[in-house]
Amino acid sequence: MEKLRFVMVLHNHQPVGNDPRIIEEVAQASYRPLLTALESVPWLRHALHVSGPLLIWMESADHAYLDRLGTMVARGQVELLTGGHYEPILAAIPSADRVAQVEGLSDRIERRFGVRPQGLWLTERVWEPQIVPDLVAAGVRYVFMDDRAFIAAGIPRDQLTAHFLTEEGGERLIVFPLDQRLRNLIPWAPPEEAGAYLAGLAAAGHRVAVFGDDGEKFGAWPETHEKVYGGGWLKGFLAVLERLADRVETWRPGDVVATTPPAGLCYLPNSSYSEMEEWALPPAHAAEIARLRDRVGADAERFAPFIRGSHWKHFFIRYPEANRAHKKMLALRARLPRGRRWLSAWDELYAAQCNDGYWHGWFGGVYLPLLRHQTWIRLARVERALRRGQGVELEQLDLDLDGHPEVWAHSGGFSALLSPHLGGTLVEWTDLRRTVNVLNVLTRRLEWYHAKLRGTDPACLVAAPGQQPPDAREALAYDVWDRASFRDRFLGGPPSAQALAYRALEELGDFAEAPYRLTMESNGVVLTREGMVRTPSGPRLIGLRKTIHFDARGRIAAAYRLAAGDGETFAQWFGVELNVFLPGLVDGLGEIRVDRQRLDPGMPGAASGSACILREGAAGSREIRIAWSRPAEVAMSPIRTVAQTERGLEMTCQGHGLVVAWPVRLPTDGDWSVEISARIAGRE
Repeated sequence: MEKLRFVMVLHNHQPVGNDPRIIEEVAQASYRPLLTALESVPWLRHALHVSGPLLIWMESADHAYLDRLGTMVARGQVELLTGGHYEPILAAIPSADRVAQVEGLSDRIERRFGVRPQGLWLTERVWEPQIVPDLVAAGVRYVFMDDRAFIAAGIPRDQLTAHFLTEEGGERLIVFPLDQRLRNLIPWAPPEEAGAYLAGLAAAGHRVAVFGDDGEKFGAWPETHEKVYGGGWLKGFLAVLERLADRVETWRPGDVVATTPPAGLCYLPNSSYSEMEEWALPPAHAAEIARLRDRVGADAERFAPFIRGSHWKHFFIRYPEANRAHKKMLALRARLPRGRRWLSAWDELYAAQCNDGYWHGWFGGVYLPLLRHQTWIRLARVERALRRGQGVELEQLDLDLDGHPEVWAHSGGFSALLSPHLGGTLVEWTDLRRTVNVLNVLTRRLEWYHAKLRGTDPACLVAAPGQQPPDAREALAYDVWDRASFRDRFLGGPPSAQALAYRALEELGDFAEAPYRLTMESNGVVLTREGMVRTPSGPRLIGLRKTIHFDARGRIAAAYRLAAGDGETFAQWFGVELNVFLPGLVDGLGEIRVDRQRLDPGMPGAASGSACILREGAAGSREIRIAWSRPAEVAMSPIRTVAQTERGLEMTCQGHGLVVAWPVRLPTDGDWSVEISARIAGRE
């Protein structure tokens, strides 16, 4: 009887710019002990993908690991796989970048290990047929994709113990189905269960079974280190494989391709793994899928490939912050010259394509300020190189590709984006020298697992694993609008810090997210609108004129003028909402002061004054200085989200929100005005 060829594929990855201390912890918990266990059994052959960011870290921090891995590669025990160098979602980047990213990692592997990979680990297993020609152009012969994609394409489950060919435009690529049953068993079920499943496949005459999953599941995921190593799971699994040696043999995927013909042609639909497709859905839709799965009951596994979620790119719809960064990357890319002088800038652009900060599922992803900040650091470096020595320029274009034009203001020192159709707000303000987007503040939104936390729909969604902060339920709050600055607010009284923190401030006007008329000027814009404001005596027509100007260093000068549009007196509170992100401040390092009054960055607070300083770290660190021409009441609050991570639910500070407000009394024949200035200062 021919032996079953068991292909084991492991994927190790760390995001661009991740904290080196975190990477070291994962290396100690997973990467090193797993390598030690596998190198002790030279008869076990497998494939390994080490992402570019992790490989770069290892080249500087763990030469011993790479040397040991190189020995295993040289003796034929390990086949190294390539991927996008900075682990982008290949379907979400331009065609030429796919080729460059894959060739970049293949080149790095070849320089270090002397072999050039032929197989590729597909980031988050996001498949679109259009990537096929680019992978072939980059020298890739085969990839791995979840078996559910094959089943959804019409291939019976019992025919998936083989590899298949696909093509796009005549360019051919081999695709291995990843066995979902093996993913469910390894390393979660007792080793004997995985062994019995493999033995059953061998007895039924199947040729190939492929397991592929994250290497971090072998020690770095919560509670797995004790299970896999201390509890003996891995030792037991290797013993099971050794006992099955007469029926099951471990193979590298390249050896399978070299010796076994493909089972035939296949055309896979756009897809990813099932969880990813559901995470990309709006929460209500994800809940509907969960209810459908409950209705299907015992047949859920049978019909799972046909219960489809959304496309990965829908994360750009769910999180406009991610879309804005992605489209900024595309806009910079379109303006970036080629040539040796620009190689460093292109590398930074590729690093900005790293997937981790653009989506959210069981992991923090876009909810982790560090990951978003790392994306904006790379974009700032690209733009700094592109705009060196330039003065203030303004472009009107649809940068985020949502069908509405924005105003892109920039110079050699800053880059900013204004959205006239969204309340005339500022949605990006990047200091190119200090490489920080101080509007990198994530909006508080409903997530699918919040229903479980609130107890409003306990049956429809799976429980979030791991820990849960005791005050997480009370901290749930959702923003009415996306977080931005220079949002115009009409209030019934002085702004409440508690309302800012835990519920929306009551809005009496219709200006906050309404479209403004735009007039472009040489170094700024004029935004005007006439709208209604509710008052005790009924709705009133108010005219608002807002000018925003920039200097070459990115300083902002905003001037407001209000006028009663119906010829009667008007008395109400007017406020301007501002949002601020400083990396150290969200981590609790720094201070906030209104005039001489100190506000605790970790708590909602209020003060009166004419200026505000938000500083991260000690004196001399990056800071934002804001001043206004009239004494005002100020409400401040940290913006906290409750989000799922691999450790469970976590509360995270995403930035700080402020509302600066004044009592306004408009005479019948007059107007009211205030000026606001803002600048970024401190170390570069």
